[in-house]
Amino acid sequence: MQKRTPFLILIMLFALFLSMLNGCRQQAQIPLVSIIEQYHTEKGILNPHYVLTVWAENTYDEKCVLDKQIEGIYAQISNGETEGRIYNNLGKQLYLRCRLEEAQDAFKKAIQSNPNDQESYYLLGCTYFFTKKYDLSKKNFIRSKQLGMRIDPHTVDFFRKTAPQVVGLYRARLNFNIEKPYEKKGLHCVSLEDVLNLENNEIDMATFGLLASHYVSEKLYGKPFEINQYKETIGALVDEILAEIGGEKRPEWIITAINRKLFFDYKFQAPAEDTANSNYESYNLMHFLIDYRQGVCMSLSLLYLSIAQRSDLPVYGVVAPGHFFVRYDDQGTMINIETTQRGKSASNDDYYKQYPNLDSEETLYFKNLTNKETIGCYLNNLGTLFINKKNYDEGIKLLRFANICAPHFSEPYINIGKAYLDMRQYDEAIKAFSDGLLFNKRHSQLLKGLGIVYFQTQQYDKALEELKIAVAVNGKDSVIHYYIGKIYQIQNRHSDAILEFREALALEPDLVEYNYQIAQSYYMVEQYDLAWKHINSIRKQGVRVDPEFLKMLRDMSPEPHIVD
Repeated sequence: MQKRTPFLILIMLFALFLSMLNGCRQQAQIPLVSIIEQYHTEKGILNPHYVLTVWAENTYDEKCVLDKQIEGIYAQISNGETEGRIYNNLGKQLYLRCRLEEAQDAFKKAIQSNPNDQESYYLLGCTYFFTKKYDLSKKNFIRSKQLGMRIDPHTVDFFRKTAPQVVGLYRARLNFNIEKPYEKKGLHCVSLEDVLNLENNEIDMATFGLLASHYVSEKLYGKPFEINQYKETIGALVDEILAEIGGEKRPEWIITAINRKLFFDYKFQAPAEDTANSNYESYNLMHFLIDYRQGVCMSLSLLYLSIAQRSDLPVYGVVAPGHFFVRYDDQGTMINIETTQRGKSASNDDYYKQYPNLDSEETLYFKNLTNKETIGCYLNNLGTLFINKKNYDEGIKLLRFANICAPHFSEPYINIGKAYLDMRQYDEAIKAFSDGLLFNKRHSQLLKGLGIVYFQTQQYDKALEELKIAVAVNGKDSVIHYYIGKIYQIQNRHSDAILEFREALALEPDLVEYNYQIAQSYYMVEQYDLAWKHINSIRKQGVRVDPEFLKMLRDMSPEPHIVD
């Protein structure tokens, strides 16, 4: 009997333990399942590393499957099926899909249904962590641990850091509906002609810009380059910007994020306006812009448009006389963005003050441009690089391409006309300026160009007619006043000529030619003192005056003594 006593004691102790355990359960009112159910954060949806892998590696088709499952659960809920863990299940699917704000709402409803749902508290904390709401994240992690959640050391270390930047990329791709691999026919173009044959929505602006830059760099400077490496650079820049934007949808915030990355982090900027700089023309080229972070309004804007296109943002090119910028316009919010001023925003009124007759139905000015119209603007810039080097054939070729892409854009007509004027092919010059005037009857540069061609071909009445319209449109162009003055001289209307030369000199007082012509007209109206005044103005600049004219002037009036 004594030998069996220890065994009886063990049985009694075990019975006492069960009695105490049952008493504790009743006192705390916690179901037994809460004590014995354990969640493992080392793997599966509870592990943040696993979730990041899902976000990174799920194919587009796998994401679509998740979306279908989510739609099915929403349909169940809308039909009144709210029993069990349906909100917890919905939250999990949304979490795996990176639809974090929706997941937060689902987990909150799961917790309302079951206040002791440690898993929903934990996953809610995860979603807050990835949306960078760290205080709320910590609060929910603490609550989940109080309810029995055990978080493994590696996961604890993960949550002690800030959310990985790449999460912003996944969220932005989801928000902007660009999770499907970016694909356009334009990505595979190998020549400018290939691009021009595409439909507008199949053009890839980055590929076009690099192809056009390659054409100029090879033809004009003898320096070809590898295009693909620059396309990859632009693609990486897009991902960085999307990661910066994250889940943000406010237009102002999105534009601020792009501007901060481009103009402050990467320091893309306009160069000093030194046209004597040997690199100045190269700032038009996309690869040069990427290499040296400096560009003109056209190349900077083309880079901005390339990034916006791959991010599926409603950003458009906008052209004004001699200028180009970009505009965000989602039909509700419109933001003008000056790419040469670090993304500074300007109001429409600012442009109307700077550019008279800007908003005209018959021109492209100040309108949201299509891809092809933007291409036309860029080709105009590149064509002028060839014209400036007297490579007229290549220059006119690109300018003709610009005409095809943007027939209502005035500048290519102007530049083609100037090229033919330089080559003294006057009929072609007249045609170019006249064709441009079909789309913009009051463009002062077109009118001026046509007037100069008529002047060069001694059609003075026609020249005067065009130039008078031009000066009415733009009275601050000294060249227009100069040519009107020259015609008046030829017509022996020297008093009228003097008035025009005065206007020209008011705008450019030191120009030798203007001073010389007004001196001649003063001589003809016998105002010799004023003639001498302008002759001496020329001399002060170290320029020799025509000896024959000096002799004629001295014969009529002694040369005055000049006191410094």
